[in-house]
Amino acid sequence: MPTVNLSPLGGAASQFLDNNGVILSGGKLYTYAAGTTTPQATYTSASGITAHANPIILDSAGRVPSGEIWLVDNLSYKFTVETSTNILIGTYDNIPGINKSTTASEITFTGFKGQVGTVADLADADGSNWIGYTPAGAGAVARSAQDKMRDFVSVKDFGAVGDGVADDTAAFVAAVAASLAIWVPEGDYKTTAPIQLRPGQHIFGVNGGEFNDGSVITNTVVGSGIFTMVQNTTFPFQEIDGATIENLRLSADYPIRLNDETQAIASIGPTPFIKKPVIRGCTLTSRVSGVGTGISMSKVFGHLIESCKVLDFDINLLMQGCDIGRVVLNRFTSAASYQILEISTGTFGSQNHIENNDILIARAGATHIKSCARHVRIYDNYIEQQSAVIAAGAIDMTNVGCPQYGPNVPGFPFSIVCQDNRIDGHSYYSDFVYYLDGDKPPRSVKLYDVGTTGFTAVDSKVLKIEGSYLQPIYNTTHNTNYDITVPSSVNYNKFRNTDRPIVTQSGVTLSAGNIVNSEAYYVNDAGYECGYNGSDALVIKPTMTGVKSPLFVMIPKVSATIKHPLEVGVNYEVYITARSPSSETLRASYAVGFFAGGVLTSVALTPSYTTTLVGTVAAPAVSNLFGAYFVRTTNTADIFVQSIQFVRL
Repeated sequence: MPTVNLSPLGGAASQFLDNNGVILSGGKLYTYAAGTTTPQATYTSASGITAHANPIILDSAGRVPSGEIWLVDNLSYKFTVETSTNILIGTYDNIPGINKSTTASEITFTGFKGQVGTVADLADADGSNWIGYTPAGAGAVARSAQDKMRDFVSVKDFGAVGDGVADDTAAFVAAVAASLAIWVPEGDYKTTAPIQLRPGQHIFGVNGGEFNDGSVITNTVVGSGIFTMVQNTTFPFQEIDGATIENLRLSADYPIRLNDETQAIASIGPTPFIKKPVIRGCTLTSRVSGVGTGISMSKVFGHLIESCKVLDFDINLLMQGCDIGRVVLNRFTSAASYQILEISTGTFGSQNHIENNDILIARAGATHIKSCARHVRIYDNYIEQQSAVIAAGAIDMTNVGCPQYGPNVPGFPFSIVCQDNRIDGHSYYSDFVYYLDGDKPPRSVKLYDVGTTGFTAVDSKVLKIEGSYLQPIYNTTHNTNYDITVPSSVNYNKFRNTDRPIVTQSGVTLSAGNIVNSEAYYVNDAGYECGYNGSDALVIKPTMTGVKSPLFVMIPKVSATIKHPLEVGVNYEVYITARSPSSETLRASYAVGFFAGGVLTSVALTPSYTTTLVGTVAAPAVSNLFGAYFVRTTNTADIFVQSIQFVRL
């Protein structure tokens, strides 16, 4: 039975009259669907059980026999009133019951953009386009709610579930295609393939931390990832805008990969420059402990990695051929091989600032930071190795043993600035705290350790030098500049080869600490066969023979025009103080410029330092370089030269 409402026409005890006011005895009341001639039932009571006859025949008093007329809810009626002889008295259309329910389609209104429709239009897919929105604040411009809500999209707009069970990959792909700004609401999202981000994309979630609920994205497929920008191009020097990834918790073998690290990095090639990507406030964890790379970046320029936590990968952060970026305020922990691995290749990979990071507890045999960037910049990090886990080392600034990806051959540093890092747990490193390459010396090294606390430094491991010695020569026109202060009680502490020689009335002494910064010129690569032992001597290696000889060491210039500080025309005796662990013979004398000097004196060396006069000479004009030169006679062991003295007669 239908729901019914009392009719406003003849509904309760109404009396019908004709047009002359005479009671309409036996009159006829027809009921139809509104606007039609289709009969439509009415009812005798509020119960809606018994329908009236149609037409309703009025009694002698002109009233409905049952006394009431009830109309079906949500229906409208047309009433026709006639006399008993079928003469029309009147027609009344579109009559609803009293308190009839009104549908949305029956209420008309005008939308925000001038659309004319009914309330039912608000329930359509574009219903938000009918409603206006005005932000707070002076000068705010009104827009439709739809325009406002389309400022960015949510992955849930495209069907993402976020329950950790449903595969949400397709929803992420659709969201990436739809908008540059993508919101990932709180949830646990499962993906099964890497999602290719577009240039300039911004994808962000809530609470990318490690401990509380937030926006979590996981890919458990072996070797797969979550976000990638891997775009091959045939255009030389092509540049694309990097993506911004914020406040997400990501777990996969390769959560973030910007360019394929195995593709060739070159000025002209398939790999574009990715400019200014940002990774901020994210936590990245491995799918399987010790596997994969947390953030892999190749041929990236101007990047920012900030306030992230990256843990438990084989390599937590890889930067290959990346330039002028910042890695700041992050925590890297529990890497199996490298916490941070920075590689130069070709002309790419320079001046990425690794600063103010918390770098904790690498796994057995791992290295906290390895950088063979063209210009290494490592500042003010806290690095700690604790418990009984023995890592390989703290900061490695060589390309020795560096991994190679595809055809990209690792380069080596031209300059190094590594300062103010606090490194605790020296006793838990098997090989080194700091590692420099003496065989491929940088042009300049500034290495300052602030003096760590905690575990006691082990001198033999504080500064490891590949090839054992620091070379004083960089190339045919430049010396190598060192400024080294590390927490060692013996070897390298406060070694600066910018120290000037001691100049007195008696002459000049070139001691070990300043020999390597004297005007140390050489012929036939002799300088590459020498080094500084970090303690007390210039080392002449057994390999300084043949075309790699002789070695010239000149007194440092006073200025560009005054090339030595001694008194012109005054005689000076030239002494060398040297030793060798075996019976080596060194030939030495004074030198005026190159290839001009005194007769070589043979000096038979012993394991203890001895001082030998090797010549007497009048100091030349100040326009001449002035110093000493050396030739090896035997080539079994290292020769250690402690000082060269010019003593005034």
